[in-house]
Amino acid sequence: MKIFIHVNALTGGGAEQVVALWATEFAKLNHDVTVIIRNDGRPITYVTSDDVRVIRIGPDKGNKVSKYICRLREARRLMKEMRPDVIIGVLNNATIEAYLASRGLGIPVINTEHNTFDRPASAKMPLSLKIKKFLINRLYSHVTVLTTADKDIAAKFLKRLSLMPNPLAFEPLSTPEIIDSKEKIVLAVGRIDVWHCKGFDLLIEAWAKSQHPGWRLKIMGGGHEQSFDYLKGIARRYGVENSIEFTGYTTKPLKDYQSASIFVLSSRYEGFGLVLIEAMSQGCACISADHKGRQREIQQDAGIIVDTENAEQIADAITLLVNDDKLRRELQEKAVERSKEYLPHKIAARWDAIFRDVIK
Repeated sequence: MKIFIHVNALTGGGAEQVVALWATEFAKLNHDVTVIIRNDGRPITYVTSDDVRVIRIGPDKGNKVSKYICRLREARRLMKEMRPDVIIGVLNNATIEAYLASRGLGIPVINTEHNTFDRPASAKMPLSLKIKKFLINRLYSHVTVLTTADKDIAAKFLKRLSLMPNPLAFEPLSTPEIIDSKEKIVLAVGRIDVWHCKGFDLLIEAWAKSQHPGWRLKIMGGGHEQSFDYLKGIARRYGVENSIEFTGYTTKPLKDYQSASIFVLSSRYEGFGLVLIEAMSQGCACISADHKGRQREIQQDAGIIVDTENAEQIADAITLLVNDDKLRRELQEKAVERSKEYLPHKIAARWDAIFRDVIK
């Protein structure tokens, strides 16, 4: 089967990392896979297997309109030449481009949603995003969502719909030695510029309220200087700046997960939590702020669930895991086992069922 995957880039974001995993796994199943990305100068940080084509389209100069038209033309030319059996769009804007470029060619287009279909009152969904999710999604041959919570919402508007969790990027720990060698580190991961979504302000407040003698909090993720300054200001206000480390963005986070004993997902809302299953796979005892059942579905009993926007509960959970070695070890081992449900080959098998449904 010939598969096109349209995505803005293979750089930085969780959805882009997922594309690289999908493409590599599809190629292992002997599919002919092509990833289409924008020619906007961004480097490729998520590498696919050698069996996957990666093609950049569109000019690197010009105004937005001319670039957009050129990308559509190039995408359509590739579709006519290579005749893919199916097109997977990743994130709404890339899928819209793929849909427009493929009109009249008879190629089914699947949109993959990578964030929630609802948000809390503190972070209302923009009207433009509502239109894409609840109206434009009706144009596609199929739509995938990340959790049962989102499937229940989307099913009220969309008929051609499937649940498709994200795949795990790391091999789960196979030996206990790494758990034995973990350090007194509590880890959080996410883009600093979206600190409100990620709840990093709440996490810093919780860190100040918790009991953690000898432990450090590491917040790993990239962002602009003003975002770092804002969060560091909160840490200074609570008097915990000396026990918090902002490590910045890294393309190789594996050792950070392996050294951390505890992981905290403090997000106000989260479509899935790719970093959660990564932390679970490397033996972190996890604390997750649960946005309407989404993180509970992923983590189940392999960690502690707290309410969103509740610094007190996060603080209590940190204190509990810091002080209870037996519980921490139990949750670390459970997390590794639970993460195996998201291994790439298991996710690829679910994709094959969708392909059979849309290609008739």
